[in-house]
Amino acid sequence: MNKTAPKEPMRPNGAGVQRGLRLTLNNNVDDYFFSTFPAIGFTVQIFYPNDFPDKMSGSLSEAFINAGTEALISMEFSMTKTSEARRCKFQSERKTIFGPYRYSDCLVECKIRSMQSLCNCVPFTVPVLEEDDGTDRLPLCTLIDIPCLHKYKAKWSRYYPNDPNGVESDILRQEKHDSINCPECLPDCNSIAYQPSVISTSLHNER
Repeated sequence: MNKTAPKEPMRPNGAGVQRGLRLTLNNNVDDYFFSTFPAIGFTVQIFYPNDFPDKMSGSLSEAFINAGTEALISMEFSMTKTSEARRCKFQSERKTIFGPYRYSDCLVECKIRSMQSLCNCVPFTVPVLEEDDGTDRLPLCTLIDIPCLHKYKAKWSRYYPNDPNGVESDILRQEKHDSINCPECLPDCNSIAYQPSVISTSLHNER
């Protein structure tokens, strides 16, 4: 056994017949004295590289290859049909005013629309919404709008949590009133979280 083998899974440089994984297997039929499968060939197990291959959990797919054959196995991307069923959204499913869908961008857009609805303006620090033809730009808030902005400041600092079961308690009903409700915003199906690590040193004054 090679104990120096890398633990990280190896990945191809691309997709397709020429770039995929190729295996040549030598099947010794004379060893089929007691087989747990009533056929001669190989079982190919396909699973996510970071998952434990367990068929009952749904993370493992199998394909049977007959001995003495050349087989090509292709895999298609599949996802649950509706975002409501899978409780997440892909970037290609919806656009925000910032571009392709991102959960954080959707929440910001929802907050801007709430500002439009309640105060009929947006602060100069947030992007201004436009119609598709570039007209009807909503005015920026001025000193006259400060009382309205101050009135809903606490509301705009909280988001009402999406409840997949649709069950609301009295506390959540009050939270819904005192926060922004964005039911159209679902978490990203694929997301990247950046965890910054800072290393610093003192600056010396040469004077």
